[in-house]
Amino acid sequence: MRNRRPRRNFADVTPVFGLRGIRVEDPSQIGPDLRNALASDETVVVDVATNIDCRAPESWLPEGV
Repeated sequence: MRNRRPRRNFADVTPVFGLRGIRVEDPSQIGPDLRNALASDETVVVDVATNIDCRAPESWLPEGV
């Protein structure tokens, strides 16, 4: 299974809107980057790259429900 990271980097376009953007690609950086964003006096977009194949399983209901 190959890693299908999104090609869009929303943090790159934030300056166009007068915002600050942070791109998180390393899971170990989520905590520090979120703390950095929350401590900022400006609006910050935190763009977290994820693996689309890692998601919760589909809901399941017994037959007839």
